[in-house]
Amino acid sequence: MDAATTATIDRDIDVTQSPYPLTVKGKGVVKELLMAPLTDGDYEQLRFWLQKRLMIIAKRLIPETTTNKDQLRLMWQAALQQATEIDALNLEGLRILKTLDGLARVFYQMIKHNHDDFTFEESKALFADVTNIEQVDNLEAANIGLEVLNASKKEHGNT
Repeated sequence: MDAATTATIDRDIDVTQSPYPLTVKGKGVVKELLMAPLTDGDYEQLRFWLQKRLMIIAKRLIPETTTNKDQLRLMWQAALQQATEIDALNLEGLRILKTLDGLARVFYQMIKHNHDDFTFEESKALFADVTNIEQVDNLEAANIGLEVLNASKKEHGNT
């Protein structure tokens, strides 16, 4: 990350629990939202969402027509093993979080603290709307800043 990006993140994002203002557009409506940093509870919810997502993917990939029961059992065991190991901060989890649904889920987790009526479906619709691309880029920069902060916390034993 270059010095200009770091300075922008430092200037625009308060790494306390203070919300970050965000303007999004969708279906001709402009919405002002407050985005909060992820909490430990949010990371736990993301982990559960990732586990569920991984099992949905496994269900699509594992053929129900497999006649070899041992092979089918081994495939499900492997899927369950992966699901128990997945996390928002490991490589497999980050791969899923980089999808449209994953980014929308992280965004939803960050918005719901200040907007009780905000839904995951709304989050997905906002990410799918190309007029929000600048805000999505800003969110990506914010998440990079949060990833750096979280990595630093984990390295020093703080959560």
